Amino acid sequence: MHINGYGQRCGDFPLEKEPGEFRVVVLGDSLTFGPGVSNEETFVLQAEGLLNGGPDEDVADDGFVRLINVAANGYSTIH
Repeated sequence: MHINGYGQRCGDFPLEKEPGEFRVVVLGDSLTFGPGVSNEETFVLQAEGLLNGGPDEDVADDGFVRLINVAANGYSTIH
């Protein structure tokens, strides 16, 4: 499991957005956090791949979506 420098369960990324980049923050509980699976297996990164056209698609010229997983393991809506 990888936790980035911001304390989030997603890859490292620059603070300033890249040209054509759209960012979506994904809030959630342990199901969103994805305990027991690799980062690539979380539904957040699976959805990011689908939004960007899949692993074989080069969308760098058209823009891309970066999903940022800020879920917390053990949290619920009351938190």
